Order: sequence, then structure tokens, then C-alpha cells
Amino acid sequence: MAKNDGFHIIKIDRIHALTEELCMQRTPHQTTHAARQPGRWISMRSYWIGLIALVLLGCGRDDATGPSYDHLPERYRALAETVDQERERWKTNRPPAYQFTYQRICFCVPDWVRPVVIDVTDDRIGRILYADDATPVGPTYWKSYTPIDGLFALIDSALARDAAQVTVQFDEALGYPTQLYIDEDLRIADEELGIATSDLRAAD
Repeated sequence: MAKNDGFHIIKIDRIHALTEELCMQRTPHQTTHAARQPGRWISMRSYWIGLIALVLLGCGRDDATGPSYDHLPERYRALAETVDQERERWKTNRPPAYQFTYQRICFCVPDWVRPVVIDVTDDRIGRILYADDATPVGPTYWKSYTPIDGLFALIDSALARDAAQVTVQFDEALGYPTQLYIDEDLRIADEELGIATSDLRAAD
């Protein structure tokens, strides 16, 4: 272990070794000599905070370079992996500015299920028009719409809370969700949510 201006520097290979050791054996009652010395508390505290972060990232993963799905219900782990793969496809192909058609499918008021055209720039909605007559969507409804990245977040949330049914289809070229259906509870009627997207294209 080398020292530099009172701060402890640990080589990367030692951090990986410590992370693996701490994942296998956790000894919460151990106390370090440095922790008992007030003059060295700040540097050691920074060290332990960084080490704990590495442990949290490393523990529970067989491969530290890939995501873990152990926190999800088992029946949704394969779907979660597919969602992540399509998310990466979308990140690779996503235009900085784009336009797409969005339609909500639910037991809602009529204006909520009308198809709309959404303009997005840098993941922010700039305009929403009804697709059938090009009139602007009122501000009251804006919060109920989301860019494509928000759809991925909606899927993640449904899988994490173990919704009764989650089905998704993706665009083969760009990776964005084209069909999304979430049923929170099969015993409850009319609380299902469906979303269809199409015609996504780069904006001028």
C-alpha cells in the first residue's frame, strides 16, 4: 500500500481482491487502526466509502461486466435481459431529435386514447399533436406522455414490482418498444395499460 499526502492509494488488483474477499466474508465487528486515529479519519473514510461502492457493484454478480437480474422475479428475468439488449440497440440508433406516433390503449376518457404525434429533442418532449387533425394536445395531458426512454423506464418498473402480466414488442431496426401491455392484477378489471408506438423517424 503506497501513501500520497496522507491518503491511502490501493492498486486496482488489490481492490478486486478485497471486493471478492468481502463478498465471501463480511466481518462487521473489525475496527481498523487508522479509524481510531482522528487525524486520519477523513482519508480512511473516503477509502471505505469507495470500497463499499465497489463491493455493492461486485457482490451478487457472476460477471462484474454484465447486469444482474437476481433482484427480479424469476419469470421476468429473461424478458429483463431482452429489454436491456433492446435498450442498448435504441441508445446506439437513437436520433438526437425524433418524431413518433403514440397511442394509449386503456379504459380512459376519449382524448387519452387518441393517437398523437410527439416531437422529442434530447429526450425532452417539445410538441404533441393529435394525429387525426394536427391540433395541439392540451397541457393537462402532457404528463401522461413520455419519450421512448420513458417507456423503457415504465417496463423496468413493471418488472421490478412483479406486475401480473408484462408483454413487449420491439422495433427490429431501432430497438424501441412498439407494443407494450401491463396488467397489474388479473383480479382487477379495467386497470390494464397498453401503449402502441410507430412511425419513428428523425426530425428535421
